[in-house]
Amino acid sequence: MLTFICSWSAGSETNLKTTYKICYKPTHCESVERNVSGKINLALFGAVQIHITAINTLGSATATFQVTKKDITFIPPVPQNVKVVPDFSSQTLSLKWIGGVSALAFPTTIEFEIQVLWTEKMEVIHTESYAAQLDSQNKTFQWSWISGVPLNCTSHSVRIRSISTDILMNSKNGSSDWSKLQTIPGADDSKSVMFPEDKVVRVGTNMTFCCVAGRGQRIKTLVYGAEHLPCSELGIRSKAITKYNLPPSDSAGTNIMCNLDPPHLLGTVVFVGYPPDDQQLECETRDLQNIVCYWSPGRQTMLLREHRTFYTLTERISGKNASCHQANDDDADLNDDKYKCNFPVISGQQMYKFLLKAKNPLGEVKTNYTLNLYTRVYPYSPSKVTVLCTGSRQTKLFLSWGVSYKNMTCQFEIVTNNKEKQLRNFTLPDQEANALSRVAVDQLYPDTSYSFRTRCASAEHFWKWSSWSESKTCKTQEEAPSKALDVWREIKRTEHGQNVLVKWKPLPHSDAKGTIVKYEITWNVVNEVGEQSAIAPVSVNSTELHLNFSDYVIAVRAVNSVGSSPSSQIRILGLFEEQADEPSIISGMPSGFNLSWSPGTNETCGYIVEWCLFPDTLDCNMQWERVPPKTTHTVITSDGFRPGVRYSISVYGCSQHKEYLLKKMVGYTQELAPRRAVKVKAEANSSHTVTLRWEDIPVQDHQGFIRGYRVYYVPQVNFSARSQKSGIKEVINITDPDVRNVTVTNLHSATYEFTVKAYTAGGEGIGEPININLVDSPLGLFLAILIPLGVTCFCGILLGIFCYTKRNCVKETFYPDVPNPEIHGEQWSVVEGRSSNPTFDVKPFIPDKVWIIESVPGKDVDDSDICTMEMNNGDNGSVNNLEVISDSGYKPQMRPHVPLLDVNHTPNPQHLDLTEQSEGYQPQLKVSNWSVESPEVDEASACIGSPTSVNSTQFLLPYQASEEGQSTRSSSWKFSSLMSSAQKR
Repeated sequence: MLTFICSWSAGSETNLKTTYKICYKPTHCESVERNVSGKINLALFGAVQIHITAINTLGSATATFQVTKKDITFIPPVPQNVKVVPDFSSQTLSLKWIGGVSALAFPTTIEFEIQVLWTEKMEVIHTESYAAQLDSQNKTFQWSWISGVPLNCTSHSVRIRSISTDILMNSKNGSSDWSKLQTIPGADDSKSVMFPEDKVVRVGTNMTFCCVAGRGQRIKTLVYGAEHLPCSELGIRSKAITKYNLPPSDSAGTNIMCNLDPPHLLGTVVFVGYPPDDQQLECETRDLQNIVCYWSPGRQTMLLREHRTFYTLTERISGKNASCHQANDDDADLNDDKYKCNFPVISGQQMYKFLLKAKNPLGEVKTNYTLNLYTRVYPYSPSKVTVLCTGSRQTKLFLSWGVSYKNMTCQFEIVTNNKEKQLRNFTLPDQEANALSRVAVDQLYPDTSYSFRTRCASAEHFWKWSSWSESKTCKTQEEAPSKALDVWREIKRTEHGQNVLVKWKPLPHSDAKGTIVKYEITWNVVNEVGEQSAIAPVSVNSTELHLNFSDYVIAVRAVNSVGSSPSSQIRILGLFEEQADEPSIISGMPSGFNLSWSPGTNETCGYIVEWCLFPDTLDCNMQWERVPPKTTHTVITSDGFRPGVRYSISVYGCSQHKEYLLKKMVGYTQELAPRRAVKVKAEANSSHTVTLRWEDIPVQDHQGFIRGYRVYYVPQVNFSARSQKSGIKEVINITDPDVRNVTVTNLHSATYEFTVKAYTAGGEGIGEPININLVDSPLGLFLAILIPLGVTCFCGILLGIFCYTKRNCVKETFYPDVPNPEIHGEQWSVVEGRSSNPTFDVKPFIPDKVWIIESVPGKDVDDSDICTMEMNNGDNGSVNNLEVISDSGYKPQMRPHVPLLDVNHTPNPQHLDLTEQSEGYQPQLKVSNWSVESPEVDEASACIGSPTSVNSTQFLLPYQASEEGQSTRSSSWKFSSLMSSAQKR
């Protein structure tokens, strides 16, 4: 034998626990947990194959490894003595056979392949391999298979063959021939039948039902309950349907029907349910004579009648059994959905060990319980209870049982007529059967109805309380009232006296100690003998007394059938006037008010807080509350407080001789917005100012403390650029609640809508809008025009005066003097008819004729004068025409009517009409200074020495010192002339 150590890669990690199985023979396998190596022993003849199977919860995977190779041809024999035994009830086929090898030199691994067929169709429906080892001994092998289809539905055949898998034989999976078919016939054709019959299966089972038709019949349909399922053919006469995941059936089971042709109806029933699930077995005794065991049935099995669960209770110490066949009968007495079974107490035995067996066709369950008899006593409730009320504060109870018990602890439940509950414990000694036990119950309240019931348990070993006994009622007797009434008054003074409404609060039942039948009221004048009295029925809690202005003492008492309560007194001072101080404002809360005040100087018996629950009604339903001495704060609450209602609260100090007013307060539990609109009147003071006035809202409509007013205004026609731009209302917030008017300014000519709204801490109220139209007056329009015009004129006059006084500065700045271009004669030297200045030595251009045409009156050529000159060239006889457009401004040659000049004629300056001269700069003013400037030509042919001529050597302005005093002769006045003349002067 050789030892092999095999190792392998575990592959990818699955995070699941993996077990490896190493096999080299079907019977020689090794299991390895979470390892990748293993050790085997093997006799090596040739090729060796090792199978490694990895197994986890998701499945298995097998790998085959080959160590060596060697071809071995081995053909296994055909299995012998093959026999098939059917079990129709369980639908099981059992197969037996012999390997067929008489002698082997060594054991050989072999595999048997088994096939199951439907005989009629020769269809293989199941194939399975069976591994075994052959040796020299002819072993018998067994194999079984459960069919999903009832064996009666059609004939079944089985065959088997051998396949060599021994690696040492090198057989390459050689196989033998198939054995002969072993056939199990189905139902005969004598009649039509259905299978299976009355089967009991678990919920969730997959089940096949078949119908076998008799001779001459044909199957039409198969129906499961009301569900039509597809049919499959098993043979010529047989069809089947399969229902998967069977649901629970009802108490009568589920019917499966087969319709035949010719018409005939077959059927079978299937019962689908659960195995028993009984649990929580528990046993106890109630009378020390019988033991009762209870258990929970758990999940319902859904199986009834003959298929229901049957129970057996066994006491293992004594070996006795108890019959529990009625535990789950239809008429069984269930205790809290539990089954029960009785077992008689065995004399002298204290310990018990019980075993409960529950069994039905689908399974069986067992449960155990151990009992000490005296520690599991569950008493019965008292069979008789009697209650007897003997006084105002105590009663007696009488109890008895039909069985005997040892020491017991009991508990009373006492319930009053107002549903208050109280539990009291007591102990009872040994109780004989039907004996009467008496229990006294005290510390009760007078005139109170009580309900009594009791329960008991074992005092030595408490297990559980018994059930409650039947309730018994009793009412205690009355006592005189123990507490004085809470009394207060409401005083209304008239001319003839004072009307005093005396009010009191009814006593609670705990203080009344009985039923109040009437109220006694007495009053008398202070320090006088004699008193008056009155009786008030119990249905009222006030009475009105008409008194004079004397000081009175009033007393009130409550009376029941036993006696009267202590007297409650108040004092009325006839001439005392309560001070009406200004009330202080307090803030409330939705449920009431939290009040505080300064302590009184004469306070000896506390304080009284008074308020009206409905202050806005005639009967205000006055309420009051007494505060103990030395306490200066309290909280008053009531379900009658309403939001938006103004409550007036008064605090009175209580002294030995009187009650005096200490403080007044007003407040709201919750402030709301005012519910009435503010009525507004508007008055236009001008076209830009409006005064609004309004009245106060009635106090009952405030619904809160007025914190101020908001004034909204907006133009209805948006003449105002500002309003048109913003598109919102203007708001004026008035935070003084006493203000009743406001003046709105900076308005424009338009129709305005004004609204005034009051607001409180609860919000803003409603408002009634009012419209007013603002129109500008004519006087205002005139003033708007004249005032800017007057200001402009006044500024112009001031500017003129200023410029006149500063004229020299203005002239030098805007109109400076133009210097005269002067040159004296000695600076010009002419040598032989030629100027010494080459700049002006220019050959003159001599025109033949010059026509000067001034502008024709009425002809408009852009307000300019046109000069047309016709020039004849003497050399070639051509004529040059020249148009000169002269501006109407600077015109040194301007002459309205100048005749045609001959160039050979020297003009006489005296003939020139210079009466109409241009103003301003006029260098040609003295024509007498004009001369011929060209020395090379004679005077006859020379051109006039025009200042604008390029041939002129004459300066534009000759030296004119003598002319500085000459004034202008222009008929038009100009600012420049004014400045010039002013400078000359």
